[in-house]
Amino acid sequence: MTLHVIYGIACAGKSTTALRLAADNDVRTIVSTDYLREVQRLYVPAAQSPVLAKVSHTAWELYGDPTPGGIIAGFTSHAEAVFPAVEAVAAKLTRDGLDAVIEGSPFHGALITRLRQHCQDAAVRPVLLTVDSLPQLLDHITDKEQQRVPGAEPRGWRANAGVLMTIQDFLISDAARHAIPRMRAAQPILDGGSL
Repeated sequence: MTLHVIYGIACAGKSTTALRLAADNDVRTIVSTDYLREVQRLYVPAAQSPVLAKVSHTAWELYGDPTPGGIIAGFTSHAEAVFPAVEAVAAKLTRDGLDAVIEGSPFHGALITRLRQHCQDAAVRPVLLTVDSLPQLLDHITDKEQQRVPGAEPRGWRANAGVLMTIQDFLISDAARHAIPRMRAAQPILDGGSL
């Protein structure tokens, strides 16, 4: 079975890309790490895991000022906190033999390597989805904000756009080190739907 992993910063277009990939390849299961994290939060109190109570672009707050080092430390800590839920779901999908798409922010090269080791009977195919620039990210944020229901919880995307771009710079260099392909947001999926 194949486990597609589409990851990148918030508002890069991961959910849209995951839906398109699944539809083009008759994959029936899409897993969002946002929902996995919400389930974890029901069982793990914020006092026990403060980083799990944050999101990828606010976890830097636990490390002080939003310096590049603090931003990346917060991001990677948050990804590590969410990852046990990703591993559990990926293992179940692998046991069931179901092709699936997992999309979300809490991934980087070392976690992709761990996922491959954890799900050795699956072909894990990661793709880093990126935006080309801060203005493109801000356009994506505007689109996403307009799609949300009135009164939805504020997400802090716009206020943390610079933080998101710092995380993306880290992910781009990390993906290159781990030979993970990169796809630009809004770029058509290649080869008849394959990533």
